[in-house]
Amino acid sequence: MPIQFRTLFMQLLNVHTHNRKEGQMLIEVIIAGMIIIFVSLAIAQGVASSVRGISQTAAKTTAVYLSREVVEALRAIVIENWHNVSDLATSTAYYATTSAGKWVTAAGSEQVVVNNVTYTRSFSLSDICRNEGTKAIETCSATASLDSSSIKATTTVSGTDLAGRPIEFSQAIYFSRYGNELFPQTDWSGASDINAVISTSTGLSGYGTSSNIDTTGAAGQFMLQTQ
Repeated sequence: MPIQFRTLFMQLLNVHTHNRKEGQMLIEVIIAGMIIIFVSLAIAQGVASSVRGISQTAAKTTAVYLSREVVEALRAIVIENWHNVSDLATSTAYYATTSAGKWVTAAGSEQVVVNNVTYTRSFSLSDICRNEGTKAIETCSATASLDSSSIKATTTVSGTDLAGRPIEFSQAIYFSRYGNELFPQTDWSGASDINAVISTSTGLSGYGTSSNIDTTGAAGQFMLQTQ
């Protein structure tokens, strides 16, 4: 092979090899770029999902604390006066609010905004019946009588988080009347058909009609008559 032809062949071969290497490098760069894009998208989706999860968890946690606040408010209301709750209608929505520096109840529900999320909260009351033998809570029946010194309160908190997902939390708590109100009894004259707890709040001080009781003495006194 003449020297000039061989030199020209080698030059062409070098050019072809160089172009092939550049083409391989370009393909490798494109593949690496696509891998980076896919990985970045996966990371972005993971971060977005994590942020949404954190947001939803925070909203649910807030709903729990809002419900607990209602429970503590009801506890304070019960301690002040049992009739504050026992006189309320059952299966009716109420909410706890403040008046004159203390917790009170109001009919309906309330709106509470926390971290740009609006929550609706309320509570309802249910009567309690107990088995006459075991005293366990049961559905009212011939063997389960109404317990006028206990009541069930159910709190409900609902809303929609910033991502548009619904939030709802509910809990039930039982309250019992453990405080008694003392007052002087000044009237033993009797009254017809008294079937209520006698206290200053009811305005009743008599008792159901009975026999063999002498109420003709001084006010606040009575005597049992002998047969």
